[in-house]
Amino acid sequence: MTIGENIRKIRRSRGITQGTLAELLHITPQAVSRWETNLTSPDLHSLIGLAWIFDCSADEVLGLNHIKKEDRLEYYSSLARKASLHGDADGVIRAWRDALAEFPNDYTVMYNLAHSLNVRADRRQSVKCRPETCAAMMREARGLYEYILDHCSDEHLLAAAERSMYDLLVRTGEYDAAEEYLRQMPDLWQSRQIAALDHPKNRREACVTLAADAVHLFRCALDHMVGEDGGFSPEERAEIAAGLESMNRLFSEGRSGVPSSDI
Repeated sequence: MTIGENIRKIRRSRGITQGTLAELLHITPQAVSRWETNLTSPDLHSLIGLAWIFDCSADEVLGLNHIKKEDRLEYYSSLARKASLHGDADGVIRAWRDALAEFPNDYTVMYNLAHSLNVRADRRQSVKCRPETCAAMMREARGLYEYILDHCSDEHLLAAAERSMYDLLVRTGEYDAAEEYLRQMPDLWQSRQIAALDHPKNRREACVTLAADAVHLFRCALDHMVGEDGGFSPEERAEIAAGLESMNRLFSEGRSGVPSSDI
């Protein structure tokens, strides 16, 4: 974001018009307009005046605080990645907990901390986690997800939080509550992959991608259909798996062999 774009963003967030800002700075509205369109930049005297009017630091007017935040978040992300590579789940949690302490209103950081807590509390992944510790982590993760769902406006982050909350509730056996989140999720036919099939430019690639995704989904379903409670027998599962592999191979090999006009 440029300095001009940043000035315009802050001005609008404060509910100040270009004319009012110009009057407070004893300059013309055209001068403010030139700042915001990056034709000119404010001098030191104007910068101090902008910081005073906007009730913020000069760094914020210049957008430097945003750059610093990005650098700091990348620092925490690198710590989390390194810890994850070494199998240090607690280190991942520490990295995102420290990030949230520095940026308490960042919803992405909240989600990352909640996710790391959720992963650590999954006793299938970590047998060393004591039951009471796992329960405490899941409660904290749940609180973070709920806060995101109540306050965040980012659609992608909301969707991720809804799905994560659903998974958490299923794991804790709260099936009725999980059902409420399930109803809020989009139907498969509303997915981006399905929509791409209607676009001539993307149809070919979408067809191949969708076939691969379908195979993956069938395999997930197959993994859950085990045992005597309505599941498939080992023989049936082997037969279905072979069929899925054939379908996957058909579409993968057809990527270069089938003319795009035929898809």
